[in-house]
Amino acid sequence: MATSATFWNSRDSARPGGTRSSSVPPIEPTANLEAASDMKNLADLTRTNPAAAAAVRALIKADHTIGAALAMMQTAMATAAPPKAQDRPSTPKRDHARRPGCSNSAPLSPSPLPNRKRVAPHENDAPRKKPTKGARATTPIIVGSEEEDDGLDIDYGARNHNSFEEHWPSNKICRLVKSLDFVDMWFFTPAGCRAAAKDRRDGTEQAMLLQADGTLKPAGPPQTLVKDWDLDAHDFRSAADKWLKVAMKMGVSTRMQNSIALLNNEICGHESWSTEPTPLILWHHHQRETWARDRFTPGCYALHALDPATYANIRLRGAVAASDAANTRSAIAEAAVATMRQQQQGSTSSRQANHQPQGDNFPALPACVAGQAAPTTFRAATAPPARTDRPFGWITTSTKEASNSSPRGNQHASSSTLGAASTGRGTAGGSTAAHGARAGTTATSSVDRPLTAARGALGPTQLRASGWSAALHKAGLAQRYPTIVAGIQQGFHVGLPCITSTFVPPNHKSATKDPATVRAKIDKELAAGRYIGPLSRPACEAAVGGPFQCSPISLAPKPPDGWRFIQDASFPRSDPSHQSINSQIRSDDWPCTYAGIATVIWQILHLPPSAQAAARDVRSAYRAIVLHPSQWPAAVVHWEGEFFIDTCLAFGMASSAGAWGIVGDALADVLRHAGIGPILKWVDDYLFFRVPRRELHSINTERVLLAARVQREHRGGVILWRDGDRELTEDFSTALLALSPEPDEWAYDFSSVDTVCAPLGVPWSAEKEQAFGPRITYYGVEFDIPGRIVSLPERKRAGLLLLLREWLTRATFRRDETESILGKLQFATHVVPNGRQYLTGLVTFLGLY
Repeated sequence: MATSATFWNSRDSARPGGTRSSSVPPIEPTANLEAASDMKNLADLTRTNPAAAAAVRALIKADHTIGAALAMMQTAMATAAPPKAQDRPSTPKRDHARRPGCSNSAPLSPSPLPNRKRVAPHENDAPRKKPTKGARATTPIIVGSEEEDDGLDIDYGARNHNSFEEHWPSNKICRLVKSLDFVDMWFFTPAGCRAAAKDRRDGTEQAMLLQADGTLKPAGPPQTLVKDWDLDAHDFRSAADKWLKVAMKMGVSTRMQNSIALLNNEICGHESWSTEPTPLILWHHHQRETWARDRFTPGCYALHALDPATYANIRLRGAVAASDAANTRSAIAEAAVATMRQQQQGSTSSRQANHQPQGDNFPALPACVAGQAAPTTFRAATAPPARTDRPFGWITTSTKEASNSSPRGNQHASSSTLGAASTGRGTAGGSTAAHGARAGTTATSSVDRPLTAARGALGPTQLRASGWSAALHKAGLAQRYPTIVAGIQQGFHVGLPCITSTFVPPNHKSATKDPATVRAKIDKELAAGRYIGPLSRPACEAAVGGPFQCSPISLAPKPPDGWRFIQDASFPRSDPSHQSINSQIRSDDWPCTYAGIATVIWQILHLPPSAQAAARDVRSAYRAIVLHPSQWPAAVVHWEGEFFIDTCLAFGMASSAGAWGIVGDALADVLRHAGIGPILKWVDDYLFFRVPRRELHSINTERVLLAARVQREHRGGVILWRDGDRELTEDFSTALLALSPEPDEWAYDFSSVDTVCAPLGVPWSAEKEQAFGPRITYYGVEFDIPGRIVSLPERKRAGLLLLLREWLTRATFRRDETESILGKLQFATHVVPNGRQYLTGLVTFLGLY
């Protein structure tokens, strides 16, 4: 049986020894672009002026060459005349640098008549000679005398047009405006101008700070500085007008004055200004700050060229922040109510609470978990409610040391402060669904149950919240993945339902036939701290806060010679009195990316034959996801009369792949933003590609073009980026970087990956790692990058042939055997596409029974 297929890249025809197949649609190679310089110019334009770059790409799609499209855009930008301010005389450029003795509350006014020459008041009308060195004027100036040589540029026909009691910013701020630097709007408010006037009077406008090493540095901004978004809307608007007035007096160019005026008008004249000014103020701040940073970039956008998408993003971010703030206020209120109720308890309960040893703020196992139903008392937490890592109310429980009657499990429970249950709001806790699910689907019904008993410790995880927080913020991904850090700290909400009555079905025969394997698995989980138990039924109900539901245990073969422990959360399948766990989970609410064989082939075709690939696997990825205590009632395991609470994500839950997949997507995106890639992933398997440094420019150019074309889609439980009929797994917004110190080496190696992943606590599996090379196995298939060949691994090929030979010798077959061999043959069609037509008979045969 043929078990390999060859695929080609059309760019190989430009390389010695390259081949091409007519059976595969040709892919336009980078070498066919008009010139490398045009590609670089387009990439630069994409970074500096996205709107112009989008227009260029539209011209390219209209069959213009890249060079011609760029030339047309440059011509259009050069001929576009800037708008002119109406009814405002042009201001002559003047030097308003600070001079000794100039301590007015406002800088000198220019001549009211534009472009008028100053005429010296001498009898012969001879032009006045400019002094070469300024001197302070200490006596009245007599025209025509030597005292006139004082360094002042005075127009005796001009008048003082400064308003009485007019406020004016400091000379330093005026110089920043003249140089078009970013300035906080507070400096133009009355409060900022009054502070500047005080500094001028006190002579502290140029204040310096003496450092510990004896050096001086300029003083920083005043402590009274108010950020733009904290200003009153009226004050901000007045400050914006003052900013324009300062620009006019400081001789800023007319086109920049117009741009400032247009920006102020767009923001302050927006239809939402009177009702929701804060997002608009943030938009104004963002536009000024980014323009000041980008203004020297060739082809920079105009200051007033606003992007509506930025405003939409700001509003979304504000809505999330407002929701979080509301949740925090609600939690504080609930904690206050709980405190009031506890203060009303009897004196006996109070005396018992006073004698309990005080614990720390880390969760611990409750008394019932240790096998003893000790009396439990509660008190309000003394920790301040402003702790951002614990947004819920907190209670404290104290128990006696448990006896050693329990044969396994934790034998001690100490006084501890435990997190109360969530109040049912979707934004609270660590719900992983926020990555792509619709609003309102992230909370589970089990979250609504109030905490009725002290709950135990979260399961252990190697993931580090601090490292993830730093990495996501550094990469600008905190908004895309808002729940990961909270999930690591408090446990993830994965959509497990509310349980209203305890249900304990029998385990499957695959498990009961091999009790030693099941017991070994349970003991392993207990030793790792991921199981709480063993518990009796009443103790388990007390631990999870009410009724619970078990999913039957089953064992499935795990190649090459192991067993996979599965909690069958789809049981029961047709019982009207009890719903299965999975029937109540919407797995589509946890969408993530999946890169299959077709995506790998596409990626290889878009890399040179010199590229290499490597693979890594996250060890026990699901078990690194700890569950929020509100999920525990639906995560109980039953074995031989004992109950165990599984505190981590289990294999068999409908949301497990997506719940881990969101964390997996975040890991891939963090690596991409570090310049590593291309990267593909399937659940916990990661495929890394790398190229020689010399290839980075052409590949990054192609990524720029892809970033402009791909469109994000959410289809069921999958997130993808579509490029025509291609389904890809990233947005190509990041560039590949040369991270290797050697100029002739590869762009990166696994040491670069480890540098990024070590602070995150990613548990890579060393035994499953495949080093970089020209051939790689991924998704059960071998890929030969230079040969452009995909094939089945030898072990899988030989096993399938043996199975077929055995099948052909038999006359009768069971349905499950038929389904198994059909699935294996369907997988083989990835490398033998023509084999699909031979499977129709087998499919028809299955349909008869």
